[in-house]
Amino acid sequence: MHKSLRAALFAAALLSLTGTAASAAKDAALPPRFQKWLDEVALLVTPPERQAFLALKEDARRDAFITAFWAARDPDPAHPDGSFRRTYYERRELAKERFHSLTNDAAKVWILNGEPGEIYRMDCGLAFWPLEIWYYRATPRMGRTVSLLFYRPAAGPELVLWRQEDGTDMLMVFPMDKEPGTP
Repeated sequence: MHKSLRAALFAAALLSLTGTAASAAKDAALPPRFQKWLDEVALLVTPPERQAFLALKEDARRDAFITAFWAARDPDPAHPDGSFRRTYYERRELAKERFHSLTNDAAKVWILNGEPGEIYRMDCGLAFWPLEIWYYRATPRMGRTVSLLFYRPAAGPELVLWRQEDGTDMLMVFPMDKEPGTP
């Protein structure tokens, strides 16, 4: 089954599960097991999926939504064995051990994409904070080779994903002095 057909079927399933606009009260208290599930899949669930899930009023519809959610992400819809779900939860547990968090940048990238093909670590002493470059070959989430640069602010334990728009000063122990009046 093609990805576009899978996406269309998933969208149709979502629409059939949602209630009316009036029933989409945002303040509705969610039973704890469903709130726990939403917290667990926060990295995966899209805003429209979250909104559709929160609009559901019956537990049976929420359970059906969760089943459809995982089925749509399974790599082989012809054999929905839950491999994506198992892998996701296994990586979450390993990320807790490895990164002591599920919310920092490195943990999120690792949960979503797994172990990088290569990791290059460098410590440039007084010039830059400790850096790690993660190299990923094509993964199911990324169809091409990707390199990600992480840094450890103040040489601390947390790896932060560097973004180009942040500029290079974020990586430097002592940012470069700028001419007065320049941004």
